[in-house]
Amino acid sequence: MGYQQNVELFRNDTKERDLTSDETYSYNPVVHKYDPLVELRPGDCLKTKCVFRSTSKKTTTTFGAGTNDEMCFAIFTYFPAENMHYYCVTWDEVDMLLFDNGVIYGCDYRMLKNESHPERQRLITKVLDNCDPYGGCRTECPAAVAEVRGHPCFSGRLPDYTVSLLSRNPSLEVAKFLAALQSCDCSAAEPPVSPSNGGHSKSITGEVITLMCILGSRFV
Repeated sequence: MGYQQNVELFRNDTKERDLTSDETYSYNPVVHKYDPLVELRPGDCLKTKCVFRSTSKKTTTTFGAGTNDEMCFAIFTYFPAENMHYYCVTWDEVDMLLFDNGVIYGCDYRMLKNESHPERQRLITKVLDNCDPYGGCRTECPAAVAEVRGHPCFSGRLPDYTVSLLSRNPSLEVAKFLAALQSCDCSAAEPPVSPSNGGHSKSITGEVITLMCILGSRFV
């Protein structure tokens, strides 16, 4: 799905240079070599942008590590090795390095993955008892949704990540929960028109941008 990728080096909020610039990206990655070596200083940031095209897909695309998922990785070798994490991954504004035993920003994702956990069941039941997963906004639904969206897993930076996580191979209960959770959301966007109905289709593209900031001097 990915067809463009580039990595930029920023210093003091100013772009220094491109480290990669693959305008036509292939899954057989191009190896970039630097001569002279590139010095990364404390406070420098690497900004990675991946562009996707999913027009050939007939199912929803979610984040993941597969070639058919929405994933954006840039891999570098560097020295010296100290003071660096083994990997650096972000999901939108969610820094995966902040996870501590499954907990981030006050949300325990171990709870969400445990189908029998009382807190997970409370959140799902609250929405399904008050909202319609099949469409239409029930009068009592907004208050129930507001309560659930006050939970750490559904507030701040995490709502989209939580929905994406729950959307991967969901059970019927979770699918209904996610639909009901959005049953009162309004959108002015018109649904796409199928070419088979005499309309036209639109190219669907998306971008993922990740940012890594350097703690100590090193070279790539």
